[in-house]
Amino acid sequence: MNAIDDDKLSKAASDLATEISPERDLWPGIEEAINKPKRSRWTPMLAQAAAVVLIVGASSLLTYVAVKYDNPAVVEVAPANLVFERTAFGAEYTFASVYGRAGGDVEARFDRELAKLSQMCILRRTRSARKRDSRAPPGPHQDYRT
Repeated sequence: MNAIDDDKLSKAASDLATEISPERDLWPGIEEAINKPKRSRWTPMLAQAAAVVLIVGASSLLTYVAVKYDNPAVVEVAPANLVFERTAFGAEYTFASVYGRAGGDVEARFDRELAKLSQMCILRRTRSARKRDSRAPPGPHQDYRT
């Protein structure tokens, strides 16, 4: 479209009526909606409370029935020919001294291995830092001579 067509369209739009009166009087419907009694705020809350009480009561009743009238059959878990040995704790526990001696050796070995791993990590960090520094151009805090 060109400017002449736009002007004709604008003129035709400005000639249109800007107000439209309704076919019938709308005020009675508005007045009825305003004066209509409002629903109480308590109704939804009371319905929610009743639902909670109903759910809690029903679940409690089901739990009571399941516990009260449930007679599980007794099932033998251990075969008759299984031999049980008595366990001993405290002073009667003779294995503790053997484990204690072995435990000291385990702790010493653990400390040695941990020290080795720590040294390896430090060496790797140092090497990667040196590689990174050798590839990077010197910054304002670095000297070209180093």
